Amino acid sequence: MKKALAVLGLLAILTALVPMAAEAGGGGHHGWHRGGSRVFVGVGVGFPCCGFYPWPYYYPYYYPSYYPAPAVVYSSPAPAPTYTQPQAPQVDREVVFAEGRYILQGDGVSTPYKWVWVPNPPAPPSGPPPSATPQPR
Repeated sequence: MKKALAVLGLLAILTALVPMAAEAGGGGHHGWHRGGSRVFVGVGVGFPCCGFYPWPYYYPYYYPSYYPAPAVVYSSPAPAPTYTQPQAPQVDREVVFAEGRYILQGDGVSTPYKWVWVPNPPAPPSGPPPSATPQPR
């Protein structure tokens, strides 16, 4: 790992020094006539230096117009919103089966919910057994 970092650092340094070596060796371009150059001199007359310019050469500065501040109006604060708690859904407190039923006791807040099994009462006894002899009609 250290060797790879050393090689990478050396490559970065050599890459940075290559442009300097090209400049030092005279590899740059010196013009068409081997170092000759042309100088163009332009003569011009500038605008007269004054504190102001005559009418057609400047636009007047208009100061911004100010408007009076709007009148301060106080109003009563908006009433605080009122929220009503949604109604709790109705809970089926009784689950009926053929053998009996479950009854839910408690309110879930102050008393925990509890399911209680209540068996059905036994069926009433049936009528007298049928007789073996047929009865007249």
